[in-house]
Amino acid sequence: MCKTKLLSYLLLVIVACSLSACWDQRPIEDLGLINCVGIDIYPENPELLDFTFVYPLFLEERRQAAKLDIIAAANIGEAINIWERRNPRRFAAGKVGIVIFGTEAAQQDLSGLFDYAQLPLFDDNAYVAVAAGKASDLLQTPLPETEIIATHLHTMFRTNRHEGQTILVTVGKLMTLATVQGIDPILPKVHKLGEDRIELDGAVLFQDRRMVGTLDQNELLIFMALQGQHSIVSIAPTTANTGELAKPKVELDLVSPKTKIRPQLQDGKLVVNFSLQASYVLHSYSSVQNITKPEAAQSLTRDLESYLLIEAERLITKLQELGVDPLGVGKRLRASNFRQFDPLQFREQWADAAISIDVKLKPFRAGAIDTTQPDR
Repeated sequence: MCKTKLLSYLLLVIVACSLSACWDQRPIEDLGLINCVGIDIYPENPELLDFTFVYPLFLEERRQAAKLDIIAAANIGEAINIWERRNPRRFAAGKVGIVIFGTEAAQQDLSGLFDYAQLPLFDDNAYVAVAAGKASDLLQTPLPETEIIATHLHTMFRTNRHEGQTILVTVGKLMTLATVQGIDPILPKVHKLGEDRIELDGAVLFQDRRMVGTLDQNELLIFMALQGQHSIVSIAPTTANTGELAKPKVELDLVSPKTKIRPQLQDGKLVVNFSLQASYVLHSYSSVQNITKPEAAQSLTRDLESYLLIEAERLITKLQELGVDPLGVGKRLRASNFRQFDPLQFREQWADAAISIDVKLKPFRAGAIDTTQPDR
């Protein structure tokens, strides 16, 4: 019996060693490695969507290129089935790195994206943005032949996020924001400049799953500071006091901004306090006085605090007028006072809420000083 078991084990070892690493084979030429999807309204029927599939091609006469297929369908799952019937390749789900909504599609609803996200192979780490205009026009931008549009967008998102210029939203995060009560989605906005340039500029605001407004680039940076989820936020404020600076406009980085948001109901009225704290680093400014002296640094800091306070008040007023809550005031109110939180009444409460804002900055480093009139 023992001898039989030993022979069986030996046979299993021999079989295991003789097996190859891959038990199945699908050549890469048979796969459609879709790395970007654009979503627009189908012009002939507003009930349908135009899905732009972007996938790389490797050609002998060019180092690399990308092909675009535009398919009209009710949702992206149906679009995938149509694409596979039209092409000899199989759609390689899970490889999509970028999802771009056209403005009209975002204003209608995000249901096309959510239908796609229900597919088991979808990668929820794909970046999501909204194009100014049609997504298909943006994705047809003639970049240099050595750069694929999806790779260019992916690098641009990550670089701007690292430099403190934009937010970064994935499909997984967007689905969470759109389904959790008390917080609304916000997505970066992509512009096409001229014939061959693309840039990130501002953001779009959603009420649940529908786009209802936009933020310009300056408003987005103030939002990022209030959001408190970014290690660096780069802004260019205009100070009111020119006693320390030769030019009132400076460039600075807010380092690790943190905001405490305290909502509470007082006699049925929502009262919200925002408390923003951050260190800052100055860049490329022209100094009249020695900005490293305590008196000059304190005076400049107060001017910067006043600028941020005014811009934050303007931003929050705009969010209240649009009836959107991307800062998560409702989420905090529900967590601290769930018995009184009513999602049906919250938007009205938020629109009429009493707001107070505190801003405290601390000089972290002076940066590069250009002393035009040194105070000795």
